Amino acid sequence: MALLVTGGSGFLGKALTRNFLEKSRRVYSLSRHPPALAENLIPLEGDILLPNLGLEKTPKDIDAVIHSAALLSFKPGDKDRLYATNYRGTENVVKWMGKHGIRRLYHVSTAYLFGQNHYETSKQMAEDIILRQAEIKATILRPGIIIGDSRVEGLPPVSGFYLGIKALDQARRWFERGAKLPPLTFKIRVAGNPRGRLNLIPIDIVAWNIVKLMEQDAAGIYYLTHPNPPTIKDLERPISLATGADVKFLPDFTPNVGDQLVARLTTELSPYLGGHDLPSDIKCRRLTGNFLRRTAGAFLNKA
Repeated sequence: MALLVTGGSGFLGKALTRNFLEKSRRVYSLSRHPPALAENLIPLEGDILLPNLGLEKTPKDIDAVIHSAALLSFKPGDKDRLYATNYRGTENVVKWMGKHGIRRLYHVSTAYLFGQNHYETSKQMAEDIILRQAEIKATILRPGIIIGDSRVEGLPPVSGFYLGIKALDQARRWFERGAKLPPLTFKIRVAGNPRGRLNLIPIDIVAWNIVKLMEQDAAGIYYLTHPNPPTIKDLERPISLATGADVKFLPDFTPNVGDQLVARLTTELSPYLGGHDLPSDIKCRRLTGNFLRRTAGAFLNKA
């Protein structure tokens, strides 16, 4: 039998596909831009927004779906796209499964379901759709903020964590160009709770645990989050080293012009800088400052 991975060309979808192929599982990879054909990998060009997922023919040997296709954005202007992709897209996947008699679903959600933005709300709505389907045996996977491979291989995802770092790096560059001076240490203060925790989890840890849960045929809700994530304060030094700026997260201060620029660039990310305590159902080694610096640097060098 075989698996169908939606969002197969995405960061998580590709990591999952690699893990499944290593175990000699037959994988159908569904995406608008499917990967190249490989042994045991069958690319399917489709779209979860279309009826029947945009497929003219449905393979007969699919026994489970890993639904990882989603839109990640915190921009208010992406509201309609978020609900279309994350909510209606999931609804289409469920309908397609019912039509073709597929009863096993692994759904990639998020651990951040606090209703802080349209992304979080759309993901909660997607979960609600799935949990109402009595005929489907579902596993809800709630990862933390997915970051690069713990071995720092390849380009990290364009996620909120890295976009925030990119904004800090941009602010430093603009400051240096505007000042027309030799490189200086640009001091950046960002509103945040130094004691709060940001639940960062490497992509390889997430993918490995999803495969493990599938091998166990585990159903229910699982938090694929770091059991001991870094505090906001822990991020200051690695981000400073990666960007070349002197970054401080402070709960209260009077912002200068540079601070105001950074605040505008990171507005959508501000709810996460208060920190959240999340449950965890997995094990993961502590994220060292050196790893956080290297993965941030890898993104800045290649983005």
